[in-house]
Amino acid sequence: MLSFTHLTGEENCDAGRVTEYPELIYKKYCEFSKIYLIADNAEYFHAEKVGNRTDEHKKSDTVFLPGYAPNLNLTERFRRFAEKKPVKK
Repeated sequence: MLSFTHLTGEENCDAGRVTEYPELIYKKYCEFSKIYLIADNAEYFHAEKVGNRTDEHKKSDTVFLPGYAPNLNLTERFRRFAEKKPVKK
């Protein structure tokens, strides 16, 4: 069964932090025959450290969203939605 999997924290996002997420995904969905990781084009996703880590898992592929396509980036869509919502006091 599929579910929403997330990694949250107060830390800044960098290549070291990004390598933690695929590990979480691989553990949770290890029985799947193929795993696709969808990423935007942030610098840290292209870091050698991240590429080496994801290459270790042969049944995974990283798919990068096209540049300048915020409509495809769920994080950007959520941010726009949150900005429009009035803050309740």
